[in-house]
Amino acid sequence: MTAINSLFEILKLILPAAVVFLTAYYTLKNFLDNESRKKAMEVRQANSSITLPARMQAYERLVLFLERISPDSMVLRVHGNTVKTAKQLHSELLAAVRSEFEHNITQQVYVSAKAWSATQRAKEETIKLINLASTQVSDKGNGLDLSKAIFQLGDELEELPTRIALQIVRNEAKQLFV
Repeated sequence: MTAINSLFEILKLILPAAVVFLTAYYTLKNFLDNESRKKAMEVRQANSSITLPARMQAYERLVLFLERISPDSMVLRVHGNTVKTAKQLHSELLAAVRSEFEHNITQQVYVSAKAWSATQRAKEETIKLINLASTQVSDKGNGLDLSKAIFQLGDELEELPTRIALQIVRNEAKQLFV
């Protein structure tokens, strides 16, 4: 009987200590978990206050890029009032698209893969449109002939690639504020 009594005496001491330990452990664990979540939320908020303006600026720059390489605005800007051959205008249009793209290539860091892919596709399709139009103009044609061919091909498309990409970029930029 003494062994059973001593076992009960030990249990009387260990059981309350174990309950106190487990209660303290779970209370402390919950407290530290909550503090960790709060700290992570603070870090996310701090990061978003830094990255949100950069992301917004990236979307703005992509919109500007897409507007600038849109065939109707680019042809008018590059052609200007000077008389050029179709070959000269073709070369200048391609150089303008590539230059604009290179100027904005770092924006891919701040936008989604979908937006960047749409932007690249718009650039490539615009280059294809310009190249296709140049094949429809004779070697002795002037810049006005090439401009007309570009506008005509653009009109035949259901929607310009730059407009499709613009829609994607604008939708994503709007989601930053939701």
